[in-house]
Amino acid sequence: FGQLKKVKGIDILLEAFEIVCNKSLNFELTIVGRPWKISKSEILEKFKSFKFNDSLNYNLNFVSDTEVTNYYSNCDIVILPYTRIYNSAVMLLSYSYGRTVITSDLPPFLDRLEHKVNGFCFKSGDPQSLAEAILSTLDFDLEVMGEKGFSMIQNRNDWKMESRKLIGFFQNL
Repeated sequence: FGQLKKVKGIDILLEAFEIVCNKSLNFELTIVGRPWKISKSEILEKFKSFKFNDSLNYNLNFVSDTEVTNYYSNCDIVILPYTRIYNSAVMLLSYSYGRTVITSDLPPFLDRLEHKVNGFCFKSGDPQSLAEAILSTLDFDLEVMGEKGFSMIQNRNDWKMESRKLIGFFQNL
């Protein structure tokens, strides 16, 4: 979602999804967002260079709030193959919709993700590791995982609790 930037790991995702398509027909990939520092035609050419067995969908435009809700409601998994990140609103939004996430093993993700409990992680920058994580989702109840993710963000991101922590931080300065 949002801007399709190089740091979001789209290339890694595309490589991984080609591996997945060669092993299973149980998956569809939807990429949503506006390309950033790359033209739509360039990204479409990149999509064409992979073999996805007609399992790739995309919307390379601005996405309205209504469309966001539709995309989250219609997916089972949100994949965040970022190569660099400080925090992820998309991860929190995914959990708020009760969706299971697959993320790279970067520390900001691992602060919120428990592997095989409320999502899956893979070795950052490694398409094979991501493909294995995607394929491993077939062995889990993704609805239960998504519920655990939702519960976790409710407990760990409570505004009152976070406000108290922030006030305590400033009082200790």
